[in-house]
Amino acid sequence: MHELLARWQRGWSRSRGWTNYTETDHVIAVQIGEPDRQVEYFTTDQYAEGAARMTLAAPHPPGSARLAVITPDPVRVAEALHPLKIVRTLWLMSTPLADHPQHPIPPEYELHQTTSAGLIHAELRHHGPRNPGRVAATGRIAIDGTDAVADMIRTEPAHRRRGLAQALMSTLTTQAQLQGATTGLLLASPEGHLLYTSLHWTPQHQLVFATT
Repeated sequence: MHELLARWQRGWSRSRGWTNYTETDHVIAVQIGEPDRQVEYFTTDQYAEGAARMTLAAPHPPGSARLAVITPDPVRVAEALHPLKIVRTLWLMSTPLADHPQHPIPPEYELHQTTSAGLIHAELRHHGPRNPGRVAATGRIAIDGTDAVADMIRTEPAHRRRGLAQALMSTLTTQAQLQGATTGLLLASPEGHLLYTSLHWTPQHQLVFATT
């Protein structure tokens, strides 16, 4: 199994509470158990075809078994995964946390943060005259050894383009360092890729996601 993928998966599983996972024949299977997301498999492009057969054979309703393959060649992997349906391609990114830039929280927002069992959850709430206390941005970061996996970073549409995501990431990565983490990992969409690149995160690999 690809080391960086396995490290990201452990933190992602901790963030989501999906800690029932095993590795067989170079494929990690995460048991999720939700109606539309029963199991998710992770592997490298070297084992993509075998993992695709495993995904197709999973005894779950169509669309609830998913597969993610780390690869430098998403087009070739997409062909190898047929007849699975390609859902999207994301970037696996990393950064030394000590190099993460610091962005202040805008004055009309306030931070609310909770920490438990290696998981840091943060919210930025608006305290302006309209809709005071409304959550404007949320995110979390899971600590696994010296890795910190950022997850579920979201800004509400009405509050975008105000620097909230940058401020939230600054807060989360600072708190992760206080818990001994030194390396940040995350998955980014094409849109998120632009944000995280501006925050000194480096694209490492692409993950192709497919489903039954």
